[in-house]
This record gives sequence, structure tokens and C-alpha cells, in this order.
Amino acid sequence: MATILDTKVTLENSNGDKENEFAKNLLKMMEESMAAPPMIDHTWKSEKLPRLMLCSGNTSCEIENIFDDLSKNDAKVTSHAIAPYRGFIVLQDDSSAQIQAISHVSNKNTRSIWFIYSGIRSYWPGMGQQLLRIPAFKNSFDECAKAVETFGVDLYDLIYHPKPDEEMDIVDKMVIVTAMHIVMTELLKKMNIHPDGFIGFSLSEICCGYADDGLTKEQTMKLAYYRGYTMKKNSEKIKGGSAMVFTSWEKIKERCLPGVHLCIHGGTDCTGIAGDLENIKKMVEQFQKENIIARVVDTDRAPHSPQMHAIYDELLAYNKTVITEPKQRSTKWATSVDSTDSKCSPEFFTDSACNPVYFYEALRKIPENSLVIEVGPWAQMESMLLPELPKNCDYVGLVKRRKPEILAFLEAIGKLYTHGYNVKSEILQ
Repeated sequence: MATILDTKVTLENSNGDKENEFAKNLLKMMEESMAAPPMIDHTWKSEKLPRLMLCSGNTSCEIENIFDDLSKNDAKVTSHAIAPYRGFIVLQDDSSAQIQAISHVSNKNTRSIWFIYSGIRSYWPGMGQQLLRIPAFKNSFDECAKAVETFGVDLYDLIYHPKPDEEMDIVDKMVIVTAMHIVMTELLKKMNIHPDGFIGFSLSEICCGYADDGLTKEQTMKLAYYRGYTMKKNSEKIKGGSAMVFTSWEKIKERCLPGVHLCIHGGTDCTGIAGDLENIKKMVEQFQKENIIARVVDTDRAPHSPQMHAIYDELLAYNKTVITEPKQRSTKWATSVDSTDSKCSPEFFTDSACNPVYFYEALRKIPENSLVIEVGPWAQMESMLLPELPKNCDYVGLVKRRKPEILAFLEAIGKLYTHGYNVKSEILQ
């Protein structure tokens, strides 16, 4: 039986039970992003990749019948008539494990599409292994790999010989996450999914430059490399810690101990602090005593705090070797960066690394009734995004980490079709 899709975002921020649920969801998201993923075999056993089939009809029953035919025969659906119902099915060798869904859609889809790029914590060991079986994915990934070869970075080695998150070098983590952002952006555009707006989170502001046609693929990869390299090289200068606290920016601002600074405005009740590690630990302990959810997330560095300005000039110099003729940023780019530079410039991306992240302010620029697509190795930010999105928005994460990524990715593309977008899925064959 196919699933009838209904994924409208209806959560609203308020006090009481919904606020507590909001904090619990954020904690769950953070714990999953920090925890090692389950030990699973990331290879796709079958020689045949699963196939995504899209179809439409005048009734849901009509599409159910098409699904039945596709499951029993190696048939192909090559055209999609204009009809009120749309469906997709992901065909696998095991016919009992097909993924399918049906939705009633309007043929006049005027909704905005927004890309939200995940942060560096979306890295997980083994990501990309299944997606590289898709020829179009691999072709784009090859170009990303060539861009950092001169630095001695082997992207394919990082994919096929993964390390646990806690053992992963910050340089390697930044370039591999950025490569996944680039490839997914390119594939979405080739499939006729073009964003009306996009937002980055810390590192992923770099890929916004690529999405905005302000950076080439090579420039995007090199900026990610130099950001990680400069931080690694100067680890003592930026030494410290950071934490996430699930209460408002305003409340924490009044209680920061010496050497601790607000660094991330993630949501109505989601705030990051960074700086002196010992005082951060004291603050977290005190918040926990007050039943405010708080947790230390980094004990090596103080991201997006004033300490980062110790490496500002060096990082800027590297960025200037990558960008020699900055382009103007378009109005599609709802940046979370505190910067006075309106161009896709070396200064802007240095500000992105060193200044606080105003993610919540950027999210407020998303119009009501938009489709929000989280672009990244896995849907890391889902629990953070859902309570903050405007009314009647739909959310689709491209990959779910705890299921085979090839199936999750094809399912996500199918969902875009059932939301009313004319997806050119043939490039995934």
C-alpha cells in the first residue's frame, strides 16, 4: 500500500509542552550528530542500483495499479501526464521492500524552493559510498577530488576508508562535507530543482557561494581546505570550547562568564556559546542544575568567537589566493554571516569563519508555504529546522543516515516530485 504524503510543518513556538518538546528534539539531533553511527555495511550488494520511477494519474488507485505493474515487470515510465495525483516508487531487487508514496498536488506550483546546507557535523563515516554508484554523482565528485589533489587530500580514500568522527582531521572533514554539498547542489539543478533562496550554516556558507554562481567548484573546495588547514595549523591560538544551550539568546547573553561569547543563534531556544573551556563547563553545569538542556560540543577550539580573529589575517591571505575577482552576492542568498561585505569575497568568507552565526535571522527570510530541502550528507538539522520554519512549509532531507543512503536519496527525490515539481530523474540512471 502506498503512503499518502502529508508533511506540512505545523509546529509553532510557544511556552509549555511545545517548548519542552522543541528542546528534546534539539537534544536528540545534537546527540545523534555527535554519536558514532551504527556499524553498517555501506556497500550496495546488488549489481543493479535501485531505480526511481515517477508517475501521475487522475486517482490514487490509478497510480497504485501502475506501481503493481512496475513491481511485477521491468517496465519503464518515461512521461508524466498532467494529473492531480503524483506518485513515486523506488524499485529494488527485493520486490517486498519497495518504497512508494502518492500525493495529491496542484498543477500550478508557485511555491518557493529553499536549500538549507548542513554544517560540519553532518559528516559520518562511510557517507557517499552508495551515492558514488550513480554515474552523474561520481562525475561531479571527480571534479571536487581533483580540486584538492594538489594539497595531498584524497577524497576517495576519505570515502572508502572512513575514520570515526572523533578521529577525523578537521581539514579532511571540511573538504569531504563541502564536496557532498557541491555534488548534491549540481545534481538538484540538473534535475530541474532550482532554489529561490539558500542558507548556509557556518562551513556551508562556502557552498552557498557555489549555489549562487559566485564560486567555481574548484574555488569552493579550496576555500574549504584553507579554512580547515588554517584552523588546524593554529590550533593553540583558537584553543577553547563550545556548547549548545537550549534557551534564548537574550537569556544567555546576560549570564556569560568571562571569556565566554555568544557564537550561534540557532533558533528561538537554541544558542551556541564559545570561548574559555573551563567557564563554558561551569555555565553548562549551572544550566543543567536549572533543568535547562545544555551540553559541551567542542573541547578543542572556540568556533565563531573573538579567539578566531587570531587567525583572521592568515586565513584572509589564503582566501585571496582563491578569489581574485569577487562577484556580487545575489538576493537569493540569505546569509547567516555578520559581514559588511556584499560580495562573494575573501573578506566575506573569512568573516564567515571568525564571526558569530546568525542562522535564526536567516531562517526568518524563508516565505510561508515554501519547500525547504536540507542539502548535505544527512538530515542533521531536521529537528532544529521544523519548529522554526514558517507556516505551511514542507521539509525534505536528502539523506537519512540510519537507512541505506541510496534509498534515502532516491526517496527524497521522489518526494520532490510528489510535492509538485517536475523532476528530471533520468540523470540518476
